[in-house]
Amino acid sequence: MASEIGKHPYTQPDGTLEDRTKGTPQGGVVSPLLANLFLHYVFDHWMRRIFPNVQFERYADDAIVHCKSEDQAREVLEAIRGRFEQCGLELHPCVNLRGCQPLIHL
Repeated sequence: MASEIGKHPYTQPDGTLEDRTKGTPQGGVVSPLLANLFLHYVFDHWMRRIFPNVQFERYADDAIVHCKSEDQAREVLEAIRGRFEQCGLELHPCVNLRGCQPLIHL
């Protein structure tokens, strides 16, 4: 079954079908489940191992990382960017640091 998930074609806005080369169907019921499992290992476990003293919360594909300083926030953000690149992911371009409690969107 898992090998069949990404094989359903994508319907373009004009109605034409395009074969998928990666990913899961947008809006498919399995997409959030697979994303959550993937981020559990790619982000959650990694954060606990690499930054054990930095608290964070993640809900689906959003996260808040609680840093004690702007320098720490920049260090963590760059580390997260690197981790995501290692895993073939990228952070949304709007990811930023805000004040003393930086907000990092995944």
